[in-house]
Formats: sequence, structure tokens, C-alpha cells
Amino acid sequence: MRVGLIENKMYFTVSYPLPSNCRISVRAPEAIFELMQVTLCGWIIQRADRHYRPMIDIVDDGKLRVISSSFSSARRHSDLVNTLNDAFIALAYCVRDLTPNSVLLHAAALSLNNQISIYFGRRKSGKSRYIAEKCIDRDICIADDLILYCDKSHLFQSLGFPVRLRRPIHASLLAKIDTSKILAGHSICYFTQSMCNMMPVGQVFRPDKLFQFQPQYKIHELPLAILDHHLGSYIIN
Repeated sequence: MRVGLIENKMYFTVSYPLPSNCRISVRAPEAIFELMQVTLCGWIIQRADRHYRPMIDIVDDGKLRVISSSFSSARRHSDLVNTLNDAFIALAYCVRDLTPNSVLLHAAALSLNNQISIYFGRRKSGKSRYIAEKCIDRDICIADDLILYCDKSHLFQSLGFPVRLRRPIHASLLAKIDTSKILAGHSICYFTQSMCNMMPVGQVFRPDKLFQFQPQYKIHELPLAILDHHLGSYIIN
């Protein structure tokens, strides 16, 4: 599915009741509202009135740029999927700011047979591709890039974000994908909810296994005992 730039803007809210009752106001092109509806899992997405200042505002000065109280991107896009990507980042920062004692982690996570695994790795190490491959089979996607962590309770929380892949998609993965169920932009694409099983936003958990991505798409299991020590390298400021 390819999308083009649509100028019609609207106000809406994205929210979830538990565990922290987050409610985030957004002003954006109506197409962003529609794309969030088919990608975000567990979020309540509702049209709203214009009587408030939005926490996330997608401004249009010939191209689209995401501005928020927590995260503002310097990037400007003519592509809605790239704009959606920045909107998700802004949404993650807003959740962090609305959730006491929490930080954002650059990490991926999967659930299979009630066993949860967390995967750490630097950018372009292969986390998203690995998560996509596993979720197309039967694993449940918790995250492919961002997870919330409460340093007081030592619990992780899902954000209900979809799998994101850089284009071009690796041939071995592309052969397994129903391309009618992805949102394709110029440089990235997103899975829709119908593409794989996803953990809804707001679910809290502790991991059963811990892994580290190494160069050349190699994965090394780590002892759970080093988890707290390991987190600091992946906190997003």
C-alpha cells in the first residue's frame, strides 16, 4: 500500500487506560489518523474537538514535520510513512513523560509460548528483520525498536507499535510477506495489525531470556543476571 501527501488536518487523541491512563492529543493530516488506526495495537484513537493545544502537532510548510512537547524532529517529509515514523517516536516520548519513573529503551522483544525474550542491538543490526521473520511465523511482536522500562518496579511495558522495516526488504523476508498488508513509503515500511500478532500497548512484563545482536546478523544469548547492568547502554534520552 502506497500513500501520498494529504493536506486535510484534524484533531484526535490516542490513549490507553492501563496501567498509566495515558491520553495524548494530536493534530495531523487525516491520513495519519487513518494509518495509526491500522497499525497501532491496543490504542484508543478518537476524533476530538479543537479547544486544546495538541501534544503532537504535524505542521505543513510545504513538507510535513512532527513537533511535540517531548520530541521534535528536524526532518521534513513529503512521504506520509516517514512522517508516521516520526509521529510514533513522538508518541513514545509522550508516553515516557506521562509514565512515572520510566525510560525508553532501544530494544526489541518477542513472546512465544508465554516466554518473553528481549533483544539488544545497535541500529541496523537486524533486530527489525528478525522480529518480522518470527512474527510472520507465530511469535507475538512486543517491540522491534522501542520498549518502555520502569526503573522503580523493574518492569517493561509494551507500546503497541508495529514492525518497521527499511526498504528494500531482504529477499528472504519479502518472499513471506503479504505486501497488501504493509504500508510502503519511500525508504521504510510498516506492518499493519493484520500482518502479525502484536502485544497491545500497556502490557507489563519481565523477560525470560536476553539476547544481544552481534555483527553479521548473529545473536548471542546473555545471562539474565546482567540485565540491569546492560540497560544503561540502550536508554534513549
